[in-house]
Amino acid sequence: MMGVATGFKSLLALRLALGVGEAAAYPSNAGIAARWFPDKERATVSGLFDSASKFGGAIAMPLIVWMIYTFDWRLTFLIIGSVGILWVIAWYFIYAENPEEHKRISPSEVRIIRDGQKQHHGDKTVLPMKWYKLLRYRKIWAMCIGFFTINYTSYFFITWLPTYLVKEKGMDFIKMGMVAALPLLCGMVIEVFAGWASDRLVHKKVLSLTAPVNCF
Repeated sequence: MMGVATGFKSLLALRLALGVGEAAAYPSNAGIAARWFPDKERATVSGLFDSASKFGGAIAMPLIVWMIYTFDWRLTFLIIGSVGILWVIAWYFIYAENPEEHKRISPSEVRIIRDGQKQHHGDKTVLPMKWYKLLRYRKIWAMCIGFFTINYTSYFFITWLPTYLVKEKGMDFIKMGMVAALPLLCGMVIEVFAGWASDRLVHKKVLSLTAPVNCF
């Protein structure tokens, strides 16, 4: 929707709306990993879905630069947003909240998933808690600090690095898009490896099941 912004205020409002919409992505992904995979594979799955965001950014860098150069920035936003809408529609028909509810998951596959989980994450029981009470937990603070550092670094590569490459290194837009994608590609590979390594270390009892989260 940024493509329809008419000024700073409308652009800011749309960016805030985007942030509110994106806020649920990572908690939702973590919940999906917990419900759909055995505990021994959870870190690998988490690494894969988070690496996909880096892969998407790496593709977007040269692609969006080319689209802006060929068309304009408003049309580019609208095209990218349309792809996201198509993905939401596809996800609605493909995804099921729990493995037991998916038509293409056999009972034997469900049994493998559930046998590998210490806790049945399909349980709908939710204990009420005031949101501010979460601030009592060290893990919450650790995750907040972790996400702050990750987002600071990520947005540096997404926003400031392209400007630096063009203004200080004299690159044209197309070359800048290719070079700016490299840090994101490296991040993608590292996240996949880190998830796999975490699962291996937990399996060998070098780390506890929650240690990868704490380290993150």
